[in-house]
Order: sequence, then C-alpha cells, then structure tokens
Amino acid sequence: MPAHFFDTHKAVKNLKAAGFNETQAEAIVAAISAAMAGKIAVKDDASETRNVPSPEVQDSIAVKEDASKTRSEPSPVAQDLIAELKAIERRLTLRLGVMLFVGFGVIGLSKFL
Repeated sequence: MPAHFFDTHKAVKNLKAAGFNETQAEAIVAAISAAMAGKIAVKDDASETRNVPSPEVQDSIAVKEDASKTRSEPSPVAQDLIAELKAIERRLTLRLGVMLFVGFGVIGLSKFL
C-alpha cells in the first residue's frame, strides 16, 4: 500500500473555518486518517466475510430458534387454563342462548295474552 501523507492539523483548521466545532473536526480527521491507514474494511475484506454472520447475528439467530421452540408447546398449566376458558365460553354461550330463547318466547307469548 503506498504511503499517504495527511496534514491533520491543517485539516482540523479547515473544518473549523468551515463551521465545525473542534470536537467534530477532530472526529472527522480521525476517521479520514484511519481510512488512509487501512484500518477500515475495503471491498476485498467484505467479500471474504460476506457469508459469515457476525457473532451478534449468530446470537440473535440462536435466541429466535430457542423462542420458537418454547412457543410451540404451552406448559401444562397453560393448557389447563385454556381448557377451563373454553369450558366457561361454552357455558356462557349456552346461557346466552337460553336467555335469548326465553326472552323471545316471552315477547311472542305476550302478543297472545
């Protein structure tokens, strides 16, 4: 890699003159210096690692797989609660049906009385 010379002090002065504060100017110059020193990934680096997920991504995939396993089978307590809720739903539906039947029956009979 050819050697590149970069006057960081002059670059900071130019950025400050353009309206950046000192912290911003130094951060920009540091990023440019790192890029020129080869401390950033280039296209060849990216092609070597393109198909290898980062450790964070691998952890995320593992967590999603674990979560999908736990979602597929409810615990016995949850199964009991679901069964009880379904039984309550059937009883309430039956009671509502009976109340409607009786209510309409009373309305119907009141016409004959």
